[in-house]
Amino acid sequence: MFKQRKNNFVLIVTNDLRIAEEDSQLSKGLQRRERNALKTTNTNRMTVG
Repeated sequence: MFKQRKNNFVLIVTNDLRIAEEDSQLSKGLQRRERNALKTTNTNRMTVG
């Protein structure tokens, strides 16, 4: 039971970080297409690295 609660907490924190990152990118005035390109680049870099 404790393990399940811990996993849920990690998911919540991850979601908060993702939302905060998207908000900061929006505040920099990036277009949605550019943000999607950044996400794709980051995913590819993680896969290769």
